[in-house]
Amino acid sequence: MQSVTVEFESFPIKRFVTKASPATTLQSIIDQACEKFDIKSSQGYVLYHKKDLLPNSTSIRFANLPPGAKLNLKFIGVGKSTLVQVALQTEEHGRLVATFPSNIRLWGILVYFEQKNGINLTRQSKGNYLMPVIVFMNKEYSSITLLREKSLRDLGLESGSGSLRLFLHAALNPIEFYLQEIEEATKESIDDISDVVSTPSATPKPIHTPAPTPAQVPITNEQKPTETPTVPNAQDQKIELVGNNIKLYRPPPDSMSAHKIELPPSFFEITSAELRMAFESQKSQAAYHENRPLMTQKMREREEKLKQEKYPKTMIRIRMPDRSIFEATFLSTQKVSELFDIVKSKLDKVGNFRLFITPPVQNLDPNQTFFKHGLSPASLVHFQSDSGEPWFAPEFLAEIQDYPVTATNQTSMEVEEEEQRSSQVRQQQQPEKKDKKFPKWFKPF
Repeated sequence: MQSVTVEFESFPIKRFVTKASPATTLQSIIDQACEKFDIKSSQGYVLYHKKDLLPNSTSIRFANLPPGAKLNLKFIGVGKSTLVQVALQTEEHGRLVATFPSNIRLWGILVYFEQKNGINLTRQSKGNYLMPVIVFMNKEYSSITLLREKSLRDLGLESGSGSLRLFLHAALNPIEFYLQEIEEATKESIDDISDVVSTPSATPKPIHTPAPTPAQVPITNEQKPTETPTVPNAQDQKIELVGNNIKLYRPPPDSMSAHKIELPPSFFEITSAELRMAFESQKSQAAYHENRPLMTQKMREREEKLKQEKYPKTMIRIRMPDRSIFEATFLSTQKVSELFDIVKSKLDKVGNFRLFITPPVQNLDPNQTFFKHGLSPASLVHFQSDSGEPWFAPEFLAEIQDYPVTATNQTSMEVEEEEQRSSQVRQQQQPEKKDKKFPKWFKPF
């Protein structure tokens, strides 16, 4: 916390001292000063530090102010509204971006995105009403009254761009208790939305959406049929993808088992060069983890997204008790419940069964996606059921195939030859040891 002195040029000069945290915005200091100096509205007032004009949306941390700074409060006039690019981060619908005039209210921003994208942000309920809460610079606007009163200019956003976060918090009463206030706030926001449409930088597509009716519910009902057909189409695509990749293999031959491959003793011998490489690798990894910067939540989400894009598909192989293999391919973003549904559709008798991975033994969670469950890009899953053989339906057993033999299944002779070749290469790469030279004055006994 640091103290900030605000001076207002009047007769006599008025001074106001307040304590602010690093996250406190200059707009909140202006609001406090105007209230202290009996100024009705804080619109049009700015803060100067010496001769530098400070943006109202800047926090104390980024304003580069010394401890005990003296700021001058001046009135520069309201003027015309300017354009501000706003990014609204939501939990369900991702990031919504549009350009608004600086005098638009926060409730108007929510109504605009509702009508443009056909979504519901202000009328959700789960038992009680889910109140929309907008967070900007660690300050919450958690009531319909505040969302109706506060504009982007009140938040300090008069130019450039800004990021708002939207959360839905459960209220104390059901939605019927707030319905009248919601309708009034929505009707008031129609004029603000028309200003958004008339701006050159706004997208021309939403121009016709607010025109038919001012009420919000009919508009969302009209726009829903245009978007809902796309969802089943995506689901149909996924089901078709999974269905075309379902295969059933016979148990692999015994010659492919790992314990059948006899490795030569030289395979387990470790050379000094290999030890040196392992030590250097471990040392570099330890230095990387010690010196790497702390990752924010946004950085972790970006890294996780890149990993998910790297493995768009997941191949699942289910090992049955008789060692037969059931194979299917899914999208990494699909839920594990679709694997359970596919297995049920192929069983002869649908009974109690479980799917698990090892080690350690962990049952698959149907509510998780394949990527979140750590099954991407490919995983081996085990099957356990109370019912006996046969597990699969006769028509599916008729499609059984031989297990594919890959080039990686080598015999012990091939492994030994490969090890001999690699050992020869390592010997060639090692530098020849030279006899140590002794100084002339040294006389060995």
